[in-house]
Amino acid sequence: MKKVLITLLSLSLMLVYSSCNNKSVKVHGIDVSPLLNKVAKEQNIDYCKLLEKALNGDTKSILQISLLEFYDGCGYDHGAVLVDLIRIIGEESYINSIGTTNETQRHRILSYVEVGLCYTTSNVYYSNKTVEDEFPRLYAFLSHNKLVINELQE
Repeated sequence: MKKVLITLLSLSLMLVYSSCNNKSVKVHGIDVSPLLNKVAKEQNIDYCKLLEKALNGDTKSILQISLLEFYDGCGYDHGAVLVDLIRIIGEESYINSIGTTNETQRHRILSYVEVGLCYTTSNVYYSNKTVEDEFPRLYAFLSHNKLVINELQE
């Protein structure tokens, strides 16, 4: 009887735990998908905590979250988060935070932002827009490593 009770209790806890992990989490209005959260946890990354710090303007966290590597559908979700992050903190702040990236890293970030524009769930309408249209200074930096100093100081 005791074994049956323990087994039922264990199964109940597993069901509750797994159902909690199957829901999107919102961090300051940004959706973090269950898949993104799960894969980040598998990589020992507290994605929501990192995003929270990035949204609060922590430049190291902005750089760190931008350089994370995710594949397949998870990469699309990560791109959508980056688009929303850029929208909230601003292009200039984002560029300043990722200014030390190399060409390979900039290309990866650009790829995430490109797909993120298509997959973001925010209320901002991005459909059929390009990174160049939506974030022109970021596009110039990521694709050509160009910073227009006077524009960033405005």
